[in-house]
Amino acid sequence: MRRSLARPLALVLTLVAASACLGDLRDALADATPRERYEAALEAAELDSSAMVRRWRHAAERARDSALDIRAPFIEEGYLAPERGEARGYRIPVRRGQELAVRFSLRGAGAAMVFLDLYEVPEAGAEALEHLASADSGAGELAHEIRRDGSVVLVVQPELLSGGRYEISVSLAPTLGFPVSGYDPGAIRSRFGADRDAGRRRHEGVDIFAPRGTPVVAAAGGLATWVGDNELGGNVVMVRDRERGEGHYYAHLDTQLVAEGSIVSAGDTLGLVGNTGNARTTPPHLHFGIYLRGRGAVDPHPYLVPPDTSAAAPTADLALVGAWIRTRSASGELAPAPGIPGDTLPPSTVLRATGATGAWFRVELPDGRGGYVRAQRVVRAEPLGAAPGGLEVLERPDSLAVAIATTSESARAEVLGRFQSFDMIRLPDGMTGWVAR
Repeated sequence: MRRSLARPLALVLTLVAASACLGDLRDALADATPRERYEAALEAAELDSSAMVRRWRHAAERARDSALDIRAPFIEEGYLAPERGEARGYRIPVRRGQELAVRFSLRGAGAAMVFLDLYEVPEAGAEALEHLASADSGAGELAHEIRRDGSVVLVVQPELLSGGRYEISVSLAPTLGFPVSGYDPGAIRSRFGADRDAGRRRHEGVDIFAPRGTPVVAAAGGLATWVGDNELGGNVVMVRDRERGEGHYYAHLDTQLVAEGSIVSAGDTLGLVGNTGNARTTPPHLHFGIYLRGRGAVDPHPYLVPPDTSAAAPTADLALVGAWIRTRSASGELAPAPGIPGDTLPPSTVLRATGATGAWFRVELPDGRGGYVRAQRVVRAEPLGAAPGGLEVLERPDSLAVAIATTSESARAEVLGRFQSFDMIRLPDGMTGWVAR
């Protein structure tokens, strides 16, 4: 099926795209995402109303609206069935000041395009996800700097009739350089929000301890809008980072080495570590703060410190990815994210393994619900016994589903597992279906 449809479809889309380059469609799609341009080409080719395209679009919507929770850094290996037009959705907690990086590779798909789209989860009361970024057309990499604490949703989907084995990695990294030369985040000894003056105020930055005279360098480029002093900070420098709309505040300097009004680049020396201002009784250190206009101070920690964990490579049996599996004789658990308590699954519940991360399988239940199960709690869905003859075989575990066959007394149909009040069976010709228990 794929060989007979994929080439004509690609040819149609190529011709449509070529003609669009000369007409109004090109202008209308100048700022569109790669997915939007692809969907516009489908519509121009009058393919958008086909059942195949509708299923493909619905898979992306479902992946976006029912994305599973993960935490970066994250690695998953999985399988996307080409004939199902599948997509994957990931919901990721993020902090302002981090850069989210995604890398996706699809094996055995030739020159297939892959769409990577990133959405911001709205604050309470907002109605819809807001599009943030998309990977370049056909690219398997996406990087985006986070501008608000919260969560984002990543949707990954190949073009029509494409799929296969994939690997995805998701990571977070700080966006600013470390502001004390020769030191790293291990030198941070006081965090944002700590009490000061017996609780009368809070700490609006991080303190980075280093010997007096250590160079203080610009964490990012910008304009030195203030080089002066005040009672709390002593000798200070404020650099306006116009790209991010932030003020970067360097305080307790022993000496300032930049002039007000200077344009500085990341890594330029601004001054030397000291303990001026209200730090006279403490060892020399840099107080580094970040301020937003109209909002005040924000936590610099995500801007400077990478996550302190590493991604767990899959240890689950990758041979089961893409196959039907079932829970063992003891009850399993469908978790919303690896390591998070979830719902109990009865023994012998069947699931389709769609991916693996660490010691967990990403799975999909027959009713479409998704989640994660521990690899040690499941086995391949091998025969449990024979199904009686004369039973109506349904397309899915639903009494209203279409009947696709009838079990025979002479030809053995094997029971592979259970879901709710149905048994999943495999007919002698290899086709699978469902019978009521």
